[in-house]
Amino acid sequence: MKNKILPRGWVEIPTNEVYTNISLSNIKLPQKDYLKEGVLPVIDQGQDFIGGYSNDTSIKVDCELPVIVFGDHTKTIKFIDFDFIAGADGIKVLKPHAFLLPKLLYYFIKSFNLPDKGYARHFKYLQSETMRIPPLAEQKRIVHELDTYFEWLNEAETALAQVPILLKQFRQKVLSMAVSGDLTRDWREKKEISISSDLIFDKLSKNVFEKDYSIPSTWIKISSKHIFDFVTSGSRGWAQYYSEEGAIFIRITNLDYDTLKIDLSKEKLRFVNPPPNSEGMRTRVQDGDILISITAELGMIGIVEDQVPEAYVNQHVALARPIKGLNSKYLGLFLIAKNGGQEHFKQRQKGATKVGLNLEDIKTINFNFPPLNEQAEIAKRVEELFNLADDIEADYHKAQTQLKLLPQMLLQKAFRGELTPQYASDESAEILLEKIKEEKYSIVKNKKEKNKQLRS
Repeated sequence: MKNKILPRGWVEIPTNEVYTNISLSNIKLPQKDYLKEGVLPVIDQGQDFIGGYSNDTSIKVDCELPVIVFGDHTKTIKFIDFDFIAGADGIKVLKPHAFLLPKLLYYFIKSFNLPDKGYARHFKYLQSETMRIPPLAEQKRIVHELDTYFEWLNEAETALAQVPILLKQFRQKVLSMAVSGDLTRDWREKKEISISSDLIFDKLSKNVFEKDYSIPSTWIKISSKHIFDFVTSGSRGWAQYYSEEGAIFIRITNLDYDTLKIDLSKEKLRFVNPPPNSEGMRTRVQDGDILISITAELGMIGIVEDQVPEAYVNQHVALARPIKGLNSKYLGLFLIAKNGGQEHFKQRQKGATKVGLNLEDIKTINFNFPPLNEQAEIAKRVEELFNLADDIEADYHKAQTQLKLLPQMLLQKAFRGELTPQYASDESAEILLEKIKEEKYSIVKNKKEKNKQLRS
């Protein structure tokens, strides 16, 4: 504790003098004997609060509840206020003395920054510490405050855990609206479309033989064989060209399902140095190329942008190059939409009989295809909405970090005497200790006198 001065009415005593270590001889249950259901829960040093169950009531831990269970190897700390059986390996069952509320001991052990010694034993570090004991009345106030705060923290953690799920749903909803035409409905109603100047769209429209009424009337449904000028996948002989530096080697791990960005972070970077005339040179990426994972995690997408230097793809990645003038960003958005390319990839992978995609699967994607100026508007709107989601996600990570720091901050504050007020009317912990000692002495004395009378 940073604050060395004891608060009013507090005492400081060795931690090993505040509890009784309850003997577990011959009543511990091996993990192999755990049941999924049973009369009594098994409490062990695992991360799960309850390790298992047993029907053997003869090995129930016989002690006054509540108690604290401490994992000697794992440093787990559990507050137990119900009948239980002890797991076989590495736990200590601690019963606080009468001057200490059990829940306060639980919170104190959680506040102690135990060293991490792997699977070695940690109880000795706890025993070597000292504990600050508040007056009993203040103990109750501290426990009440900490219970209230930790209940709120648990609720906050539960609520916060929903944020990534909601953001993922939000992004997919945006994509769904983008590739179905709903995202730019207002834009079309303002008649900002100028098809007559869209020569590429006009040319592609000649390849459409059937009208699709599920998309806006100004859109067309067109196969990717008319959209992609070049489709290939990486060579298999790259191993001989692996290098510590050189051209970037793009693999599935560089792609994802959500962002269209190629992840070139340091831990994911790999390099190759192919000779000038090697077969793999055909897979050198260009600005605007769309990369698609075709084995394992199918349908992850990345778009090559200007800042990507010389790079090649491996055999698990398909390279699809749109014809000049098309909007790669819109095409990529369609490919990561569940109601777009992802549905196509899912249909092409027929269970265990087909573990990947082939190049024909890439050439037969039916795109919902708006005029080019609407594609640009869609890409702009999606980027704005995704940036908003990214900002929320960044705030989420900050909140998550801060929330993880709060428990220790609260516990440290509590045992410095700063969480609750001290009152002069509280009976000091020192007086409480003396009273308990006198009570114990009186009990022992009366017991001796009774035994003496019985012998006489």
